[in-house]
Amino acid sequence: MFRRKRNNNHEANESQAIILWHGTTMSRAQSILRKGFRASGGKSYGIFLTQRPRTAFGYAESRARREKDEPALIMCMMDLGKYKYRCSGNVYNFKHDRISSEVVLRISDTAQIPQQDLFNPIMTLSFHSSCAAIAYWINSSGLSNGNHIVADHPAVIAVKQWLVSQANAGKSGVVPDGEVLRIAVDFFSTFS
Repeated sequence: MFRRKRNNNHEANESQAIILWHGTTMSRAQSILRKGFRASGGKSYGIFLTQRPRTAFGYAESRARREKDEPALIMCMMDLGKYKYRCSGNVYNFKHDRISSEVVLRISDTAQIPQQDLFNPIMTLSFHSSCAAIAYWINSSGLSNGNHIVADHPAVIAVKQWLVSQANAGKSGVVPDGEVLRIAVDFFSTFS
């Protein structure tokens, strides 16, 4: 069953964005960056992304071997409220002919990603997460571009202050990845 996910806990203007990964080859990744994602079999086949970099890495290596190319991972921010999809385990099948390249956050040659980062699950943050947890999330998400970010990094402290302000405003529970990513990117550009 394909669905457009609706979450009644979100206000209409809030994003339902999550970080998802797509494994492919470098030449295909460059095409995706220029033209967006295109389903090879049309809507009947779909566009596949996963929550786990390790799963995407497996697809990337397999395809790269078949096509004699280099494997690549594409990190995307997908707003689930905007797409029809089916989720099986950690794999999302988006039933669209095309998805714009605007969802692409970055493309990585898999050789540039430390192997341990492929196997670390990206955890979720709450509005009460510690600076250490925020630093771990940033390092696991790939925002640090291979540089190890520690708990006393100015961007981590700024994210923590933002989380505290949101908790003080009455928010609770898990922070959507899209919100954390948007805030973290803003603070990283400020402190870099």
